[in-house]
Amino acid sequence: MTASRNDFPLKLANGLGWFSIALGVTELVAAATLARTLGMNGQETVIRAFGVREIVTGLGLLATTNKAAFMWGRVGGDALDLATLGSAFNDGNPQKNHVGLALAAVAGVTALDGYCAQALSGGLISGSTEDGRKASDLVTLPMTSRDREARQNIEEDLPTVS
Repeated sequence: MTASRNDFPLKLANGLGWFSIALGVTELVAAATLARTLGMNGQETVIRAFGVREIVTGLGLLATTNKAAFMWGRVGGDALDLATLGSAFNDGNPQKNHVGLALAAVAGVTALDGYCAQALSGGLISGSTEDGRKASDLVTLPMTSRDREARQNIEEDLPTVS
């Protein structure tokens, strides 16, 4: 059996889903320890909120066939993580080195998330999503009967490609 070109991004998305859940649980359970390690005392609630976001995104990745949407959610979450860590990366933070390591780790995961989101959106591997739909099929606008008739006429006049 030959694997399709889309197998890797789908497997990566599932792996990142499990990673999100594990990271989210860690952020929920050990928010105080993480805050202390990063010199972000007083930010435990933010860390817990980020944990909830990670868990929800991870569950979404594992439960849906539209993984691209949840992968883009991970990319957005990564941007929040980088901004939050960036604000703690300053000379006044005695844990600045730990924050630097965390920034590097998040940047690496962001690269994976971005690659996977692009691949699942059809941007890197093919012109379609993981379930074979074209990007143009994902957005539908309300159409009048006249619009539908015009579209049908255009589609009928198009040459077929085999």
